[in-house]
Amino acid sequence: MRHHLTDPYARIIATYSGTMAVITW
Repeated sequence: MRHHLTDPYARIIATYSGTMAVITW
């Protein structure tokens, strides 16, 4: 259950973090 609820959220955070990191770098 937790994984199902965190899967989409974690994915969004990862994408956002990756984009921000690329922009900052």
